Amino acid sequence: RAGLLPGLGAFATAEGMARLLAGAASGLQAPSWHVAASEVSTLFGERRWAEGLQLFERRGVGSGDMVGLQSAGGSLALCCPHTRTGIAILLNGVQLGCGPTRELLGAACEELGLGTVDVAEGGLF
Repeated sequence: RAGLLPGLGAFATAEGMARLLAGAASGLQAPSWHVAASEVSTLFGERRWAEGLQLFERRGVGSGDMVGLQSAGGSLALCCPHTRTGIAILLNGVQLGCGPTRELLGAACEELGLGTVDVAEGGLF
C-alpha cells in the first residue's frame, strides 16, 4: 500500500505523471524485482505486481518489464526503467474497454522505440 499514490490521476497532468515516473525509474533496480503477487482478473486478465507497481511485459524491442499503475477507467501511468522513459495516459471519463488506451499506448511506444506493451492482455475488453 505504501507504493500507491491514490487519486494522483485526478490532480496531475499526463506530462507531470510521465516526468514523475521517468524520474523514479532512474532509482529502480529492475533486475532485482521480485514478483510479490500475481492475480487473474476477469476485467484485466493476468497481472503481476512488484514493489507496489504492476509489471507490464515489453516485447519486440529491448527487454525487461515496464512498471506502473492501470485504472479501471482506462487511465495508465507506466515507466521503463531500462530506458528511463515515462508514459502517462489520463482519460477524462470512465469507459468499459481498453481500446483507446491500447491505441494511445501503441502509438507512444512506437514513437519512443519501446516495442509492444499490452494492457489488460487476456482481460474482458
